[in-house]
Amino acid sequence: MQLFKRLEVGIRRFRNRLTPFLYSGDARFCPCCQHSFSKFLPAGSGDRRRVDAVCPFCRSRERDRLLVLLLDSRPELFHESLRLLHFAPEPSIQRYLGQKAMATYETTDLMRTDVSFRTDIQSIDLASGSYESVICAHVMQDVPDEAAALSEVYRVLVPSGWAIFSVPLRGTETVEHGRAENVRAPWDARPDEHIRQYGLDFVERLQAARYDVEVIGAKDLLQSSEEVVRYGLGNDVFTNVIFFCRKQT
Repeated sequence: MQLFKRLEVGIRRFRNRLTPFLYSGDARFCPCCQHSFSKFLPAGSGDRRRVDAVCPFCRSRERDRLLVLLLDSRPELFHESLRLLHFAPEPSIQRYLGQKAMATYETTDLMRTDVSFRTDIQSIDLASGSYESVICAHVMQDVPDEAAALSEVYRVLVPSGWAIFSVPLRGTETVEHGRAENVRAPWDARPDEHIRQYGLDFVERLQAARYDVEVIGAKDLLQSSEEVVRYGLGNDVFTNVIFFCRKQT
C-alpha cells in the first residue's frame, strides 16, 4: 500500500509541475492557490456534470473558492486567540487556513487518519464551548441524523461563535432519500453517501437548530458577472452558496 501511495504522490507532483504549461492563461483565477489558468477542469458526470469546476493546480472546487473569497472579505474573523475546528478538511482550505493567525486549528473526520482527531459529528467527543468557530463543508448530506449533528456543532461553539456550512443544493426543498444513494463496496469501511438532497430550505433547518443564518453567494462577494466566471463560480448545476451562522445567545 505504501508503494502505491508514494506512486500517487509522485504522479500528483509531476502533474502539478505540468499544470502551468498545460493550462496557461489568465481567463480563470483560483484564490486558493493564487494561480491563473486558461480554464478550470470539469467535475461530476451525467446530470451532475459541471464545467469550469476544478482548479488544475490545487484541485479546489467551487465551494472551496467561494469559502476563501468569503474569509478574505472578513479578516476580522481571525485573531491570535481563535480556536477553529474543521470537519472533513479540504486540502486547499487547510493550506489557506494554515497561513492564518489563530491559537488552535484542528481537523476532524469520522474515518480519515490525516486529521487531528477522529469524531462523529452526530456525537462529538468534546466539551461544550470548545471552539469559537467551525467549518463544515459538504458533510451534512451524508449524515443520518442531521438534527443531532447541527445540535452538536452548536454545543461545541462558544456563545456567539460562528460556523460555516455548505451543502450541495438543488431547488428549494430538501429531499430525504430514506437511504444512501451512493452505497460503498463491502470492502470499503467508509459510510455510504448522499442520504438527502438539500434545497434552499436548509436555512430554515439551521434556524430551527438555533443559529442566526446569513446566506452568501458569489454575487455577494464579487463585483461583476465577469468576475464570477473568472473565479469559476458560474455553474448552475448546484446552487453554490455558503451558510454563515452565529450561535444564538
